[in-house]
Amino acid sequence: MNHLAIRVLVAGALVGAVSVGALAAERVRRERMGHGKELQQIEQQIRAGRSVTKRIERDPRASPEVKRKAAELAQLLDTRERLLAKLDASHQTFLAQHKGDLDELQNLRKRALALDQRLDEARTALVQANRPDIDELKRSSQHARQLVEGLRGSYEIDRQTRRQR
Repeated sequence: MNHLAIRVLVAGALVGAVSVGALAAERVRRERMGHGKELQQIEQQIRAGRSVTKRIERDPRASPEVKRKAAELAQLLDTRERLLAKLDASHQTFLAQHKGDLDELQNLRKRALALDQRLDEARTALVQANRPDIDELKRSSQHARQLVEGLRGSYEIDRQTRRQR
């Protein structure tokens, strides 16, 4: 029974290590401002806003109030474009400064996935090699539960019988 307990403990440790490795390897990258679809959406909004302001500026029938609001919008769009350019430049600088760290992180992810796969294969092999012992442990545990329940019942009846005497 001592060997069986050690094997079950080793199998549990392997399962834990595999779980931690899988979580680390498959961590979803956080969405960052200025990437992909979000940047495209912001640029589309600016273009659409520019189109509206130009149309209003060229329209001789537009009221002065509407033209004032269009000018205000144009200023806001200019501010947004400057901020986007500044943020993009900061992002590019960050990428250039930390390229080595980012590459190392990518390599670590790849290694973690490879380790995760090897640990999963080793865990599966360990479980298969110990299947008879694991099955026996399950059977003996179930039998022990049944004996405990029966023993509790018998003991309770025995106590009640002694009280009644």
